[in-house]
Amino acid sequence: MAGAFEIDYQSDRGFVTAGEDLSTAGKQYLAVALNSDLEVLASALSAKDPIFGILQNAPLEGVSASVRVDGVSFCIAGAGDIAVGDALVTDGDGKLVTASTGPAHVVGICVAAAAADNIGSVDLSFKKYIPA
Repeated sequence: MAGAFEIDYQSDRGFVTAGEDLSTAGKQYLAVALNSDLEVLASALSAKDPIFGILQNAPLEGVSASVRVDGVSFCIAGAGDIAVGDALVTDGDGKLVTASTGPAHVVGICVAAAAADNIGSVDLSFKKYIPA
């Protein structure tokens, strides 16, 4: 079975200030959102929340965060496995889980499977909203 991968393009990243400490272990490759000050946050996300992208580095609060907003990125699987072809949403920790029912903001499609708390890959080109 193929391992996780990402595809790096020059135009698929955003650089935004981290609104919280994202330097601790396990924060890299989490889904992140923007707060009202346009800062990146990984905490308190749910499947109902739209995301900005996937965090690519591990910045301290107030430091530039590199965020993949399109294309294929590494990601961290949440509770349960993610499988190739699954529509993925974020859990409360910024990890990605298989979408079940709406309402939910699909982050993308799984392109490399992963067991819970392991690294997989997500294609961010397939973002969509699933109504209730």
